[in-house]
This record gives sequence, C-alpha cells and structure tokens, in this order.
Amino acid sequence: MRLIAKLLGSVFTLLLFVALLQGVASETGEVVVLTSVDQATSAPTTTRLWVVDHDGAMWLRGDAASGWTQRVLAQSTPVVLERNGVRYEFVVASEPERVALVNRLMRDKYGWRDQTISMMAPREDSVALRLTPTS
Repeated sequence: MRLIAKLLGSVFTLLLFVALLQGVASETGEVVVLTSVDQATSAPTTTRLWVVDHDGAMWLRGDAASGWTQRVLAQSTPVVLERNGVRYEFVVASEPERVALVNRLMRDKYGWRDQTISMMAPREDSVALRLTPTS
C-alpha cells in the first residue's frame, strides 16, 4: 500500500511540475492579447499568444484544431491585437507555406519556452497566420 501511495504521490508531483513549467513557459517572453469574436454568440474572446515579426508583418502560430485559430480565420471583421499596450486591428490569413519559417522564428525568439511547449503540444498541425493591418 505504501508503494502505491508513493507512486501516486510521485506521479502527482510530476504532473504538477509539468503544469507549472508549461504555465511559466507560455506566459514569459513577449505575450500579446488577441481579441476575436465568437460567431455563435457574438461575444468577444481573448487569447494570449506569442508573436514574431518577419517580412514587415506580425505572425502568430496556432493549432489547426484550436478554437481561437478557427475563430480568427472564420471572422469577417478585423481582430484586435494588443502588443506593448498598443491596440492594432488586423485581417488574419493562413499561409501554409510559411509554417516552417514561423516555427523557426518562434523557436529563435522564445527558445527554451518554445521547446518546452512543443514537447507537450507538437507543432505538426501548426498554422502560420499573417496579420495584415486594416489601415
């Protein structure tokens, strides 16, 4: 019985450590806030994300199955992104041919954070999202 309790305690401790590591990794470095609109409810929804700059544009990376990615690609109105206290309006477009580039840019910018998150959420289904200003 003691062995089982020790094993369960060890598993719980490991899971707690992984959750804390993921939280620290995802919330450090430059984090922006993206506001999109849920088409079903018309409610604004915020998502905290990493951003990279390339080729004169801001880029996000999402998972094809994630709710926020599907929302921004389906949204007919601009999304709002807050970066360093400044609010921008953008039209979002998927650029599949840029996935490897955006993955590399994220790895270069976020380093160990990106490596840690990538171990828990592989990037095979990543979507490269180019943000184009509305004005």
